[in-house]
Amino acid sequence: MAIIKRVNGKLVNPLYEGLSGKTPIGIVRQTKQGAIVSYPPDMRRAIKKTTAQQKARRTLFQRAVVYARHVNKTPRLTAAYAKKLKGKRNVYQAALSAYMKSGGIRY
Repeated sequence: MAIIKRVNGKLVNPLYEGLSGKTPIGIVRQTKQGAIVSYPPDMRRAIKKTTAQQKARRTLFQRAVVYARHVNKTPRLTAAYAKKLKGKRNVYQAALSAYMKSGGIRY
């Protein structure tokens, strides 16, 4: 990671002024200290296959989203979940949480 420093409030290299994101030289970020150029992480050795447990949780979450949308569209269920709300949560979040905690609700 290379830090391109500021001198008297201005970047030493004006090419980096306002530049951020992925570039051919690396990833550029702007901070108070100046522009930072870093390389993306090396993902060649990362585990690429998902486990059976990950697939099961993803499927459960997909079904939870479908259920939460169904709850939002059904006035009777929306009213039932609205009574249970605490804090800043909404009906969608409550239905999603209930589905995930129960491991699947049959409707």
